[in-house]
Amino acid sequence: MTIGSSHWMSHISLVHLHTDVQRLRTDFVSGADQQTIAADRAAVQDSRRVVNNHRVALIDVTV
Repeated sequence: MTIGSSHWMSHISLVHLHTDVQRLRTDFVSGADQQTIAADRAAVQDSRRVVNNHRVALIDVTV
């Protein structure tokens, strides 16, 4: 059992991270300009930060 961030919020965060990574990959392969790729990288970093915050917020109460 965990107290803190819900599993749903963690799922949503992972979906956003996956979407941002896919967008970065697609833009990189298609040869997008550096500004677009930089924005995509920033979005991936932000999504990773959110996912890590959700993981840190979990408290294991197993006895």
